[in-house]
Parts: sequence; C-alpha cells; structure tokens
Amino acid sequence: MTKQNNSKQIKEEIKKLVIERIKSSSDNFRLIGGGGEKLSKKEVITSIQKNEKIGKEIVRVQMEFIRAMANGELYT
Repeated sequence: MTKQNNSKQIKEEIKKLVIERIKSSSDNFRLIGGGGEKLSKKEVITSIQKNEKIGKEIVRVQMEFIRAMANGELYT
C-alpha cells in the first residue's frame, strides 16, 4: 500500500469515526453554523460523506476534541 493510499484510508476511517459519534447522539441533535444555519443530524452526516466544507470542519473539530480527551487536556 502506498503512502497516499494509506493516507486516504486513514481519512476515511476518521470520517467513519466522526459519523458514528454523530449517529450515537440524541435524535434532537442540531448543529448551528457560523451563518446561523441549523443542520439536522442527517444533514451533518451527509455533509461529511460528501466532503462538503462544513463536513470537513466538523471532522476537524471532532478530531481536536478526541485528541484533547486522549491527552487528558479536558480533565485538568
């Protein structure tokens, strides 16, 4: 497996992880964007799957949160 293929595979695994985290959230889940738009859980998942700008940002923020949890930053 090449480095590029490995990188793509990792990105897909990260997207799957974030999607599963969102799926496990409450059915009342809503995300309010910077422009005031409200996205449902289904809309957020679709945005991530389609690699839309907001979907990419959600993945980035979720990964920052997961890293902070893993590093213990949220517990100090």
